[in-house]
Amino acid sequence: MANRWSRRGDEALAQRLVHPLLLAAGLLLVAQPLGRLAAGAALLRVPAALETPSAPPAPAAGSPPAVPAGPAPAAPAPGPPEPLTGGDVLDGFPDWSPDGTQIVFMRDGRTWVMAADGSSARPLAAGRDTWDTQPSWSPDGRWIALIRHPQDGKSDHGQLVRMRADGTGEQVLVEAGEPLGYLAWHPGGEGIAFTTRGRLVHLDLRTRMTRILAEAGPEGDLLPGGVAWSPDGQWLVFGSGRRHPDRLDLDLYRVPAAGGEPERLTTGGGIMPHVSPDGRKIAFRSPHRQSGIHVLDLDSGQTAVRQPDQRADLYFHPRWSPDGTRLLASRLNLRSDARGVHVTSAIVVLR
Repeated sequence: MANRWSRRGDEALAQRLVHPLLLAAGLLLVAQPLGRLAAGAALLRVPAALETPSAPPAPAAGSPPAVPAGPAPAAPAPGPPEPLTGGDVLDGFPDWSPDGTQIVFMRDGRTWVMAADGSSARPLAAGRDTWDTQPSWSPDGRWIALIRHPQDGKSDHGQLVRMRADGTGEQVLVEAGEPLGYLAWHPGGEGIAFTTRGRLVHLDLRTRMTRILAEAGPEGDLLPGGVAWSPDGQWLVFGSGRRHPDRLDLDLYRVPAAGGEPERLTTGGGIMPHVSPDGRKIAFRSPHRQSGIHVLDLDSGQTAVRQPDQRADLYFHPRWSPDGTRLLASRLNLRSDARGVHVTSAIVVLR
């Protein structure tokens, strides 16, 4: 059944008056605080003796080259998006399987999987009192990792979880005393990067240790920005910015995986990045100016609009196909009537 807001609005309203479950799911860029972490409280608790090492690993060779600044004029939009799902449901956070034959996604806070053409959709796990988001396949296709929050909308506790691709063998990898935002598998499968309110963290699945890669600062925010690895594992892209009383100003940055000074990639807004399989482009959502799905060419530093938002349709969470020819995205539909604003969403393909 569609979620309904009690007031009319557009994306600006969506950024402020999101149902707690949508807030936890991260379907929208939200501006309201998710709660403060008590002073001195532990940020993370990692089961099975997962601890933060006293010293970071040795730096990896090489660092990402600089990217010229400045957006380019928007390119003409391609053909219309092709919906794979629909109805009065909340579908989001799609991700291709490594072989491109399946898509894992969130439906109403549960993890589902379907064939790449949208057929044979089925839930992977039984229902529980949690809200699961951003299911993501491991590079070898054996595991699916996800972010979990309480279903009652209390967003002061998050978990990083993984399960086998058939929905069995669930493991809690990280317990956090604050909300978790997004995750990204290392391309070699040996680790998972994830975001908290103020930190970009890497969990090494071999050593069972976490390492902080970047911090947002006292007035910064990483939670809604997203995170993605480069295909060679040398650097990460993430969204970060300043929190204001009525908005969030976020842009894309990249940082070497070994640690270092983040480099700003966008100046007109950017969240939810995903790097193309050849490492030369970044698909992302721009929440400002001509909002929608944009693509940044790392060779030239130029940005083009791939799928602009429409009057009632907003696009989120782009994901490149394994061959780099298509993008998956979440499409959020806002419909208003005398009773309020109704929200549904679908998984779509951009060709």
